[in-house]
Amino acid sequence: MVKKMYKLFLMLLITANVFSTPFTFTVKTNNPGTSNSDQFTLPTLTYSYDYNINWGDGSDAERITSNVPQTHTFIGGAGTYTISIEQNAALKFPTMRFNNGGDRLKLIDITQWGTNSWYDLNRSFYGCANMVISATDQPIFNNPTTLNNTFTDCKSLTKIHGYSYPNVLDIYQTWSGDSGITTIDAGLSLPKVRNIGKGFEYTRITEMPNIPFDSVRIGYYAWRGCKNLVKFRVTSMPRCTTFLEAWYGTAVDSFHTMNISSAITFSSAFSFCSTTVYYDSLYLPNVKDLRYAFRCNFILPKNPGIYAPACTSYHETFVECRSLTRFHPINISNGKLFAWCWNHTSIDSFPELDFSNATDMQYTFGLMGTISHMESKNFPKANNMTGFFYQGTCATSDYSDILINLAANNTNNSVVLGGGSSKYYYPAISSRANLVSRSWTITDGGVDAYYLSNTHDAHGAITYLTDSIAGYGETIRIYFTVDAGYVGSWNYGSYITGIDSNDVVMYTDSAITASTQLIPITPIITSIKSQTRRDYYRLNCARPGDVVTIKLSTDIVDSSASSAVYLGRDTTGAMQITRWFNNPGSDTDSVWCVVPTPATLNVNYRPIVVSGSGMYSEVRVPVTWREQWILNVKGWVR
Repeated sequence: MVKKMYKLFLMLLITANVFSTPFTFTVKTNNPGTSNSDQFTLPTLTYSYDYNINWGDGSDAERITSNVPQTHTFIGGAGTYTISIEQNAALKFPTMRFNNGGDRLKLIDITQWGTNSWYDLNRSFYGCANMVISATDQPIFNNPTTLNNTFTDCKSLTKIHGYSYPNVLDIYQTWSGDSGITTIDAGLSLPKVRNIGKGFEYTRITEMPNIPFDSVRIGYYAWRGCKNLVKFRVTSMPRCTTFLEAWYGTAVDSFHTMNISSAITFSSAFSFCSTTVYYDSLYLPNVKDLRYAFRCNFILPKNPGIYAPACTSYHETFVECRSLTRFHPINISNGKLFAWCWNHTSIDSFPELDFSNATDMQYTFGLMGTISHMESKNFPKANNMTGFFYQGTCATSDYSDILINLAANNTNNSVVLGGGSSKYYYPAISSRANLVSRSWTITDGGVDAYYLSNTHDAHGAITYLTDSIAGYGETIRIYFTVDAGYVGSWNYGSYITGIDSNDVVMYTDSAITASTQLIPITPIITSIKSQTRRDYYRLNCARPGDVVTIKLSTDIVDSSASSAVYLGRDTTGAMQITRWFNNPGSDTDSVWCVVPTPATLNVNYRPIVVSGSGMYSEVRVPVTWREQWILNVKGWVR
């Protein structure tokens, strides 16, 4: 009777397992590990176990009902063995966990998943750097809800298999550091996953397939360091709130329409991307932090159209985007922190943005070279503008407007403003002085141009005399407005102190088109370079009617008459000579004259007393130049 019962028990046991297949894997015992070179330790945990194990060395199979890790000494000595495990009931071999320790380097292949039902795979194969998966069957993952670090640092894996994980909620670091993985099989299914943080980081995948991530809430570091990732096919992560460094260091070349509308944290999301990234648009209505978002994206040609009205931090958002030449307007009205935001980009024309709440503006536009057009000119709350245009230059008219707006609208005191090499026009002088009076520290390139007065002659012409300028071909910028419909031209001439404008020889330089707007005009004096300027010397006699002999000399008493031109006497008794002179601004010249005794002469209206009847008296005359600009218009200048 007992014998019959035993046979019946064996038949039932066989029948129970007739449709089951074992979980099989291969080990190489003499790889490094915690057991001896002819041993292997199976790392079980404190769950309930009941399984049969065949060690693959010809020894008898064993039934294990303990959760104590099993160490086996192989009868064949050190070598390679295939181990088989079968559970005797559902979930009776619920897990094995190397957790980056034990004999992790001895596991070299999972050859079959079998019908074993897995309960917990957290850290199961973490650190199994020599392991590959040659199994072709689908593992049963009905129970695990987390795969944290399951395959972390499995550097011999070459792909992520297309397994289905129907109940998994968390793949934190699941394949992190698997530097041998280059592809993701079609069929990978994670329909309920909520956390993909660091899930694929530092793999070598080249393409991310369009896996539905509709349930994902956390995406930080998800693809960080995937430097070969070029194609990103995922189109929707509508519930994900954090993308901190999500694509950091990837080579993704395009992000088209992707629903990430629930994002709140986006800092460093695309930092250090190494290709020409193209974005259709980024709709980020809830994002509050864009710091470092595109930092060091070296060949990004233009920023995406970003909608992030709630964002307050743009700290270093585009810093070191050295190929960024175009910038689309974005809503930054709530932005406060803009330190280094566009530092070291190549934008030369900056659109109008709303900086009304900006406070930290240090080095915002530093290392940008020359910004030829700056629409954004109002920074009413800025309290730190250190290095604002560091080692760069803002267009003079725009920098002038910035100074004017700061003086009028910014009430902060003791602010540091770094204007780089930027210069300002005459109207901004008083504004800059106002800021300095409020303990602002301002460094810039100084005054660059002059402003025409509103006085004009009977012909509608305005004349403005600059300060002394010594070089030929020097550029002068004058800011003005004229009524629409009028056309004018710039005229140029040299002017000597004490000579009225009627004596000035004029040279027409270039035509201008009338405008109702304030516009800068930069006449480049090229036609004068081949010309020599005229010096005007006027000597006024103390007693009109007296005879005065005038000669001009260049350090010799008896100068040639051809070096001077006698222009006769005017109604005041003044006599004038004119000569050509090639080196204005630094030299002096000598005027020789014979006058009766006593007499007082004015040279350039400076009285010089000379004495001695019939004597030669030397008068050293410094050559002092001023430039004269005349704007001739058909009509009146406003």
